[in-house]
Amino acid sequence: MPEVRRSSSAKPRHPKRKPRPRQLRHHGFTPTLAIEPSPTIPGSTTTENEMLFWVGCFYRLHQRRKRLIPVHIKTLDCPVAQADGSLVTCGDGRPVLMRCVREVALREAHGHLAWEFIEYTVGVPGVRFRPCTSLSDALKRFDAAPEPVRPA
Repeated sequence: MPEVRRSSSAKPRHPKRKPRPRQLRHHGFTPTLAIEPSPTIPGSTTTENEMLFWVGCFYRLHQRRKRLIPVHIKTLDCPVAQADGSLVTCGDGRPVLMRCVREVALREAHGHLAWEFIEYTVGVPGVRFRPCTSLSDALKRFDAAPEPVRPA
């Protein structure tokens, strides 16, 4: 039986490379909510920091889901409701408002295009996706009166 020697085994011609750190898919941009207090947006209880945090989340959502194309987008003030459904009011009787964002997007799924109505409440975690049958259906939801927000 032939004898195997270490000196006769193949040696690598190049030095071993160190593994590179994994690159982030969102190009290094991570939305963070600033700790310092910021002023509220006029007529709303939403702060500027919360709005900037939402912009970062919006960017990441559309960066990761490249098949989601925004067509229409707008912000509006939504009244805040309590658990029993009654509206929360300020000391002078005006309703407390939070900033909401509505979007109509075109989504490519399984080789066909579909309309999507997306609704965000700035300062409240979560996004509501509602599929629509047509652009007119999505625009009808887009132009509807704002629904009361029930914070968790």
